[in-house]
Amino acid sequence: RVLTELRSRDAQVRAHEQAHLSAAGPYANGAPTFEYQTGPDGKQYAVGGEVSIDTSPVPGDPEATARKAQAVKRAALAPRDPSAQDRKVAGQAAKLEAQARHEAQAEKAEEKKELSESDKTPSSTEENDPSTANPENNKQSEQQASNPFAQRVAKQFNPSSIASGNLLDTIS
Repeated sequence: RVLTELRSRDAQVRAHEQAHLSAAGPYANGAPTFEYQTGPDGKQYAVGGEVSIDTSPVPGDPEATARKAQAVKRAALAPRDPSAQDRKVAGQAAKLEAQARHEAQAEKAEEKKELSESDKTPSSTEENDPSTANPENNKQSEQQASNPFAQRVAKQFNPSSIASGNLLDTIS
């Protein structure tokens, strides 16, 4: 009877932790770790376990942080019977997601404000820039204007801002 219960618990624990691991994807920090109990037959049976998951924010990218927090929440709630700790982690992930979404909205609002201010006062280089006469360039500019990530990338990796011509210097 004890052996049957240990075998059943072992299977439940392993399935529970495997559900976390499968749902965590790239955010899992390795394989599950287990707590064991020795059965009357001398074998080790898993009676508890955990999967370590990276719950840190993605630096400088609130949208990626929100996506990561969603994945962490899904991983925490993946088993059929989430434990109290699983629900706690899911709650923390939901809080991180909300904070990240708020930060992303604030960034978008700030970028929109900056864009509207820069649209009101065109620089002399924009007025004389032959690239603004090309409709294809205007289309790309409109796409960048509606995509804050594209704006940040364009600003950071603008060839005129790379003095040495070495992209690695810009990244590091």
